[in-house]
Amino acid sequence: MNRKFEGMTLFPVPVINFYLIKNADGQKHFFKKRFMKKTIIFSIYLIMVVSFCYLFSALNASEYEIKQYLLPKNHPLQIPLKNLFQTPNMFDSPREWHLSGFQVLDRVHRKLMVARHPTVNNYLFKKFQNTISAKKQLNNYLKRASGAKALSQFIIRNHINHIIVPKKWLYPLPKKFSDSKTKEQTYILIVEEMDICGGGVDPMGEVALHYQHIQEELLKELCFVVFYFRGLDSMLHNMPFTYQNKITFIDTEKWKEKREGYLQRAMPFLRPESQAYALEIFRALENQEIKLK
Repeated sequence: MNRKFEGMTLFPVPVINFYLIKNADGQKHFFKKRFMKKTIIFSIYLIMVVSFCYLFSALNASEYEIKQYLLPKNHPLQIPLKNLFQTPNMFDSPREWHLSGFQVLDRVHRKLMVARHPTVNNYLFKKFQNTISAKKQLNNYLKRASGAKALSQFIIRNHINHIIVPKKWLYPLPKKFSDSKTKEQTYILIVEEMDICGGGVDPMGEVALHYQHIQEELLKELCFVVFYFRGLDSMLHNMPFTYQNKITFIDTEKWKEKREGYLQRAMPFLRPESQAYALEIFRALENQEIKLK
């Protein structure tokens, strides 16, 4: 059917725009059926593309995060590590790991084992037992590595001299160590070993003694760190003194958590004048009255 069009008017609608057309007889016809069909198809296609891109970026985000914390390829540890991990069942238990030539430390918590190897000086290895899925292991390692990195950047940015944090890296284990159910890659966490004082859990130990005699400048820096990193405010054995008279945060897993109070576990070990000074620092920080430098 031939039609003569006298005019064309665009009517905006919330979702779809279509044209109102008059024919020669003055009758109005909405040519929307075909237009709406094409628009809907295009909208669905656009949604699918956007959704795919979002999903792809989310998947790549984890891959990117992993790459951030991988042990550098040119790191001196790369050579000795190639011969340390031979059998997957070495991570079945602390005993099995010990039988593989590692010195497993007596502090297994939630199936997370800590060990050192006689051929690798100044580094510790942290690995969950094989009963924990590869995904859960990786997520935990990433929290620890990202916490260490965030605190390290904070220390550098604020010129902090008496607080340190060990570097932490992911190391991919050989393919035969992959999760038996999901076939996912398995990793181990490598941590710089700090020269920490003994007796971290002992209320009369070396660490507690250092807190009793803490210097003002160090206490001020400690207050700044736990104020901005509430999740790192912990027990003495997680933020012990080193023999260089510095405080190191060795457990960075929960750095993003929000905790009430300040230095609740450490405060009882401070002298009364140090407690008063710490509370003064925290009040000033809450009121944004002071900066570190």
